Amino acid sequence: PAPRELVRAGKTYVKLSGYRHISKLPDLSDMAPLAHALIEAGPDRLVWGTDWPHTTRRPDGDRRAIAPSQQLRLLRSWCDADTFTQILARTPAQLYRFP
Repeated sequence: PAPRELVRAGKTYVKLSGYRHISKLPDLSDMAPLAHALIEAGPDRLVWGTDWPHTTRRPDGDRRAIAPSQQLRLLRSWCDADTFTQILARTPAQLYRFP
């Protein structure tokens, strides 16, 4: 099954910051359809992370740094405030069983 279907079924978690590895555009805007599909499928199954310290190399060899702040702004542009909080706080707390 596609990742979106696994998310929808509650069978997996997806880390959204990994989109920088497959984007073809420097501003990562081509990842919006994928992000929207995953967010629609289940924000309670999505987490975010910076990938630090591996944020300056892309699979195509491009070494442009992608700042965590840029990644966060992009995520915020893809969802409303409650969903943003879900992905950044509530889902990780549930997944990692934070007190």
